[in-house]
Amino acid sequence: MPVKRAPPFPPEVKKAGTPGWFSLQLRHWRKERGLTQEAMSFAAELSTRHLSFLESGKARPSEEMIHRLLSVLDVPLEERNRLLAAEGFDAVYPEAGAIPSRAEGSLDLMFQNHEPFPMVVLSGSSMVLRANRAAREVFRAFSLEPNLLETPFDMVSLVLDPRLTRPYLPEFEDIALHVVHRLVHMALERPRNPIPRRLMDRALRFPGIAELWASRGREFHPEPATHVHLCRGGLELRFDTVMTMLSEPLEPRLQGMFIETYYPADETTRRNCQILADRSEERETQEV
Repeated sequence: MPVKRAPPFPPEVKKAGTPGWFSLQLRHWRKERGLTQEAMSFAAELSTRHLSFLESGKARPSEEMIHRLLSVLDVPLEERNRLLAAEGFDAVYPEAGAIPSRAEGSLDLMFQNHEPFPMVVLSGSSMVLRANRAAREVFRAFSLEPNLLETPFDMVSLVLDPRLTRPYLPEFEDIALHVVHRLVHMALERPRNPIPRRLMDRALRFPGIAELWASRGREFHPEPATHVHLCRGGLELRFDTVMTMLSEPLEPRLQGMFIETYYPADETTRRNCQILADRSEERETQEV
């Protein structure tokens, strides 16, 4: 069954209100969610007549009404900004990648308590928004060209790019399959969100990945936790990693962010992580 496309986004919408476009989008998202006008009006606490007028363009919504309707329809945050702009209101949702200040304290505590083992916060596009000291040290120690980590990077590149951790992953093919499998399912689950599709296409362009997925992707069934084995010279680490989606009704900016937590799989990893942590502290002391 072909996927229906949302009405095209008019290019002038960022400069001024765009009459009529909000009505098209409102009707599109209601039908996408499988709601009748009666069900939608009940959930949003307005009359069916008022909703009908909003969808036909006979009535213009207030800013509060836009927030209420889009919340009921669970419209993605970036799309909410566009709809607000279309009606002449300011965008209120920060760009993807901004960690709310109210979440910083909790993250600080989580990061500190998880040392000397890695923990990172990822955006919905897999960008590393924040990493504890252990994660920074491990990524640096197991990257062929660690200088590439001095600029913003994403986890897809960290694993699949031959210049980063890929040469030091003895079980690289299984890790690569896990990464692509996750991106494929994200793209299928969110057909209107272009980010997973772009990430998947980029992942398949790394050397050998398209061929690997074509030969083994159909039979691959990932475990709930990913096992990561890193080996470089005499240094070896084994982790079980778990991805947790962040969600907070009162802080919608957390929507789509993940925490990836690395747990040591053996005593050798515990010792080596502590060695890396000691090296990091010593280096920081010398720099001061």
